[in-house]
Amino acid sequence: MQNGMWQPQADKLMREFISSYADVKKITTKGSLQDEMSVDTFSDVDLEIKLADVIPFTISDFVEKLPTQFGVILGYEIHHNERDDVLRVCFENSWRFDLTFQYPTLPMPRRSAVPTVDRFWFIASLALVRLGREDYLMASHLALELCQLVLVMQMVLRDKEKNTNIHRFGDKEVVPVLMGLGLSGGNTRAAIANLIFHAARHMDNVAMMESGYTSRRGKLQELAKFMRL
Repeated sequence: MQNGMWQPQADKLMREFISSYADVKKITTKGSLQDEMSVDTFSDVDLEIKLADVIPFTISDFVEKLPTQFGVILGYEIHHNERDDVLRVCFENSWRFDLTFQYPTLPMPRRSAVPTVDRFWFIASLALVRLGREDYLMASHLALELCQLVLVMQMVLRDKEKNTNIHRFGDKEVVPVLMGLGLSGGNTRAAIANLIFHAARHMDNVAMMESGYTSRRGKLQELAKFMRL
């Protein structure tokens, strides 16, 4: 581990907070922190927390308490599995945690609706980590996912404005996030069409590396003509 790394302090404070907040049997370090030589500034603090079956634990309540201990949350996401919940969170000071809460008995069905905006900023932090580690494939994948989340927010705003989530036809909406991709010349319809076929062309090129694959881009073009697009 390099000198001046933030992880040891973050690990200590998170362990203390979890132990004070929940009835815990054991907290185990996972991930890169198990090998100090592999830790760099991009590493998160990965902890596995085994909960006791005494005090009810709700991960959404846990998230609400975190800002008072570590500052302001930049973004987060929650994954529910059969016997554990995973909280992945990034704070504005760049501290990032991957916390797995294991239950001693099967918990009641639970749902945590993470606001799109919170998920957006967490994924943005992951994209920067991948960029910093020169994983340009994953960084690009995450960057495109960010564009999708912007569109989700725009659709939510449309639903509120129209007071419905049923839209058989659209309103030829302007999609600003597309305009910066250099595919349109300012025309939203052209931007979407160009993005679809831009992706199709590259999918064909990549898939051609697999044996038995034949190009499908032409079929997509025929479908577009049939739809008079």
